[in-house]
Amino acid sequence: MAEKKKRRLDGFRAFLLIYALIFLALLPALLRPLWNYLAEYEQSGPDKAMERYLDSMDEAHIRALSADFLAGLNLRYQDGDQAFAAVQKVMTGELRYALKSADTDLRHAEYNIRSGNQLLGSVRIAKGEDPRFGFAPWEVESESYDFNWLLGDDEITVPDFWTVLCNGTVLDESDRVGEPIPFELLKDFYGDSRFDLPAYVTYRVEGVLGEAPFTILDREGREIRRDAQPEEIQLLANCSAEEEEQIKTLLDSFLQRYIDCLSNASRNVQGNYNALKPYIVSGSDIDRRVRDNMEGQAWAHSGGDTVTKREDLLLMNMGKGYYLAELDYTLDTIGNKGHVESVNRVIVLMSRTDSGLKAIEIYSL
Repeated sequence: MAEKKKRRLDGFRAFLLIYALIFLALLPALLRPLWNYLAEYEQSGPDKAMERYLDSMDEAHIRALSADFLAGLNLRYQDGDQAFAAVQKVMTGELRYALKSADTDLRHAEYNIRSGNQLLGSVRIAKGEDPRFGFAPWEVESESYDFNWLLGDDEITVPDFWTVLCNGTVLDESDRVGEPIPFELLKDFYGDSRFDLPAYVTYRVEGVLGEAPFTILDREGREIRRDAQPEEIQLLANCSAEEEEQIKTLLDSFLQRYIDCLSNASRNVQGNYNALKPYIVSGSDIDRRVRDNMEGQAWAHSGGDTVTKREDLLLMNMGKGYYLAELDYTLDTIGNKGHVESVNRVIVLMSRTDSGLKAIEIYSL
């Protein structure tokens, strides 16, 4: 009897094992409807719909959303690819959505879409008409975006003898704003009608996305970085090699003779003037100044004033036959205390005459 009872127990265990294996094999199929039900339930919420919406922001979607905005841009200042890149940058950032409770009911929901603190637009979703497992999915009903906040103005100030392009278009006087800005080095000369002096000018472009794509070319056509404008002296140095040589040759002769006239070191007022006269324009400002001082110089003189060093800082063609030189010179003066050296900075104005280049004025700085 014990043997039969054992065999029945073993058979029952085998049956249970087979039954358990069959149940386990069928369990996934039995549970699949439940899983599908739960999955549909989870995906049927409006927040899940918005997460899927944000995940859909690929290039094609962004182009569709921004098509009207891009079509209305002034492409004189930016091309379509540059403009789209600016839009795409904000639309692929850290986007987030927030429910607008005032525009929400059981079948509709509206959300604001933001990038950081910037409002980009809004999306309205609605429950669909094709429920699964009793749950109707939320679908996008409308999208509204305003990218005008991306538009801005940009401006750049450069010497008027440089060329500025924006998106390959040369900017002209119609793009300029404000009054020309004098060069600090030339302020004393702007009131003189003899000169058509250079100045800084400001170009302004409007309706651009981000920083305008300016290209800056100097007078030789070399490209200049926007943040790398040289100092004024370098900007104004525009003489040819031949003109530079002519200016330096004049200064070599003029400067010492002018100092001799002022100091009367030789005690020969007329002789000093006669030595200077071939290097100045007769009747010019410098000629009148020297002649006005000649009478007083007959009673005053120094022990000797010698130009020992000269550094030419700026040589400039001012147009209409006028030239300007800014320079430092070192003067060795012999006085009661012996030799005294001083460094002086002056501007010498010159004019081209039939007999060559001559000085017409000198200004101390």
